[in-house]
Amino acid sequence: MIALVIAFTAATSAAAHPVPNLRYDRTAQVRLAPDGITIRYVLDISDWTLTLDPEYKLPNGDFADLLGQPNFEGRYAERYANERAAAIAEGFQTTLNGEFVQLRSDGVSIEPHDGHRRFTFTFRGKWLLEPGKQYDFRIEDQNWANRSGRIVLAFDAPGEGVQFLKSEDANELWEKSPLDLMQREANRLRLMTASFKLHRSEESTPILDPPVPTSHSDSSRVLGLFFLIGVGLGFAGFAFGIAQRIDPRWSRLRIRLRFLPVAIAVAYLAIGFLIARRALSTE
Repeated sequence: MIALVIAFTAATSAAAHPVPNLRYDRTAQVRLAPDGITIRYVLDISDWTLTLDPEYKLPNGDFADLLGQPNFEGRYAERYANERAAAIAEGFQTTLNGEFVQLRSDGVSIEPHDGHRRFTFTFRGKWLLEPGKQYDFRIEDQNWANRSGRIVLAFDAPGEGVQFLKSEDANELWEKSPLDLMQREANRLRLMTASFKLHRSEESTPILDPPVPTSHSDSSRVLGLFFLIGVGLGFAGFAFGIAQRIDPRWSRLRIRLRFLPVAIAVAYLAIGFLIARRALSTE
């Protein structure tokens, strides 16, 4: 009796829609990552279809508390989504190298969309990939296999490090009307395969060691050496001046060395320029 009341309520709501239908339009975006798989499953159905879903058994009395309450259709949709999520996850036949990958529900959102209900389910499965090894992935959506509706099963952008070697889907049939599909075409729409691998760490772009800048201690040592050379040359000049006064013969050598101060000054300037340039390059 409760089921009849619910169906009647949904039919009254559906009367506002142009053409109530029994279609199950769904789109699945599949993302492969190093730690597992994520499926974003969007289901568009009318309230009429929602209440007549043959794969959902309405337990007697479960919805009695909703009857007569405001927004009955919305509350019914929430309970439907929460109780159907696990069964929809099990409706995906997902394998990796022939091994079954178990999916679990990770939340669902509901929103009105063009006179229908749009359910967005998130399903996740875990695995552990070995870098460099090739994996063969297969997924088949067996939910509502004998019901009409648009089906899109597509790969989303892969996770970091995952490289597709090849993939196969039925994208050429995505825009075809469900009424025009042959059975073999409908079966193809529900199936998708791919071969992929996870990059090895050494296959990544090598990270070069950064250049080691000249430390301030190195510059200090160079400046200290420069100072000692200057002090030494100063003492040499002082000793040379004293020697001239003691022995006049040193005056002849003075004439020969008259360009020595100029050479020393030029050398000091060159060394000072190189030290300053090196210090600026390390900052």
